[in-house]
Amino acid sequence: AVEHRPVLRIPVPARERLAIEQGGEPVVISSRGQSGLQHQQQTNELRLQNEQLTRKATTDSLTGAANRGRFNEEIKVRFEATRAGKGPWTLIFFDADHFKKFNDTYGHPVGDRVLIALAQALRSEMPKGSLVARYGGEEFAVVLPETDRVAGAQLAETTRRIIAEVEVTSDDDEELHITASIGVATDDGTCFQSPDQVVKAADQGVYAAKRAGRNCVRVFAPRMKRAG
Repeated sequence: AVEHRPVLRIPVPARERLAIEQGGEPVVISSRGQSGLQHQQQTNELRLQNEQLTRKATTDSLTGAANRGRFNEEIKVRFEATRAGKGPWTLIFFDADHFKKFNDTYGHPVGDRVLIALAQALRSEMPKGSLVARYGGEEFAVVLPETDRVAGAQLAETTRRIIAEVEVTSDDDEELHITASIGVATDDGTCFQSPDQVVKAADQGVYAAKRAGRNCVRVFAPRMKRAG
C-alpha cells in the first residue's frame, strides 16, 4: 500500500508562497524577492526600449549623425544658454564638394558611402559635448558649446584637412577623395536675434567657401555698427 503523508499546513503571509518538497520538509519561498527582481528587469527593459526609440527618432538612419529635428532642438538650447551667461557657441556647416558628381558617376550607393565617411570623420574629430548632425542632403552641421570664433575656425580648418585625407572606394575599387566647403558662425549674444540667424550666417560661410574654390573655410564676421 502507498503511504500518504499528511500535508503540513503552516500559516503563510499573503505575499508568500508555500512549497512542499516531495519527501522533505516544507520550504517557504518568498515571492517578494522574485517580484522585486522581475519589476527591476521590466523597468530596465522599458528604459532600454525608450532609449532606443529616442535614438531612432533623433538619429539619421544612414550616417548615424543626429537628424534635423535634434539639431533644431540643440541650437535653441545653445542660443538660450549664451543669453544666460554660458559663453559663446559656434556652429560649423560642412558641405561635401561635388557630391552630385559622386552620385551621377559612381551611383547612389557610393554617394551614401561618401556621406557615411564624412559623418564618421566629423564625429571622430569633434570634442566631447558637441553635436554632429546631418542638416540635409550632403550638408552636415556641428554645434560646439562654449566655443568662441577663433577656436571654432581652428577646429574647422583642422577637420577640413582630415576630411581631405578620407578615401572612399567605388564598386570598381577606385579610390575617391572627399573635400568639403565649410562655414563658421559664432553666437556670443551680441549679434543674432534667433537661432535661425546663426544658421543663415554659417550657411553664408559655406557659400563663400564655394565661391573661393571649395575645400576651404570661411568665417562669418558680423558687421559692427558704427557709433554716432
